[in-house]
Amino acid sequence: MSISQRFIRRDNLSLLFIFLFIAVNWLLIMLTEQLGPPDFYKLHAVAEKLYSGNLKVGIVPPLFPLLLYPLGKLIGIFVQPEVAFMIAGRLIALAAGIGATWFTYLLLKQFTGAFALAGTCFMVISPWFLKLASFPITDMLFLCFVAGAFYWFSQSPARWKPGLVYSILGVLT
Repeated sequence: MSISQRFIRRDNLSLLFIFLFIAVNWLLIMLTEQLGPPDFYKLHAVAEKLYSGNLKVGIVPPLFPLLLYPLGKLIGIFVQPEVAFMIAGRLIALAAGIGATWFTYLLLKQFTGAFALAGTCFMVISPWFLKLASFPITDMLFLCFVAGAFYWFSQSPARWKPGLVYSILGVLT
């Protein structure tokens, strides 16, 4: 086994621990904070309006409510409906936080090489990052798509097509 293969395996294991750290912090914050931020209740109302056919919702980023409503209804099978939408919003934020971490690692790996893991760790231990990854609002979803767009645009121009998709999704969040 070459040194580069061992380095890649060590990075994968370290990234797994970083993702586990995010998930454990998400769970701890979710268990201690029962209420969401005021923006969440507005997004929940927008999601209900969008799925009822009322498109007069004002200026609200539509992607988060469009993801929130079906996931909230699915989780609502197992728990109370009031709690289901809060859990659904927090799951969307967690998935987006892990995605943002992954794209940040890939972007740093491309530019800094061996320091990519350290940079990713510094981002993840930030209290603001951990709070945003557990709050059911659009901020982490936006960060995920922006990080994805930067990563794809840092590739060769022939591979810019996914970057355009991530940019469009970032605008929608």
